[in-house]
Amino acid sequence: MTRVLRTAILPSQIQAVCAGCDVAAFIAGDDRSVKFYANADNDGILPTSGTTDYGPRRVTYSVSNDGVLTETIQRPNVHAYNDFDYQYCVPGPSCPVRTRVLARDVLPGPIFTYYDRRGTVIATPLESSASRLKAVDSIDLVLRIQPLERAESSTVTARVTLPNADSLIQPTPTP
Repeated sequence: MTRVLRTAILPSQIQAVCAGCDVAAFIAGDDRSVKFYANADNDGILPTSGTTDYGPRRVTYSVSNDGVLTETIQRPNVHAYNDFDYQYCVPGPSCPVRTRVLARDVLPGPIFTYYDRRGTVIATPLESSASRLKAVDSIDLVLRIQPLERAESSTVTARVTLPNADSLIQPTPTP
């Protein structure tokens, strides 16, 4: 999860010409789920003609009520090689997504905490405010797991800084 979160990116960072693209790398988030654009599974070679599914992936990490942590990765719809207005279909039988279970027996409680550049906690849910979505600079993950057959729990803690977000907020020098 930390490796993919570090690739959070604005769709316009994949290709500078991206009319209509979202203005934040994060689409939604609360203390039990996060959805964002990531520069993952791109081979780095944009074709010079034809069609492609090259572009930012939509990634979701979420924990269900029964304690299952799932990762979902969705490619953009196939588009012309020079069309960077990325669109995504609604997941279902005609819209494949890659989903995998990352953990089971996740205990109740917050997993994700979002921070701005100053280290201040950002209130959730994120999707209620475009300014909050754009402000995410780092994320804490605290994942507590306790299988039914064990008395003790295990906790994984990580802070993920978002290098792609940092590269966007550099001041422009004045001449």
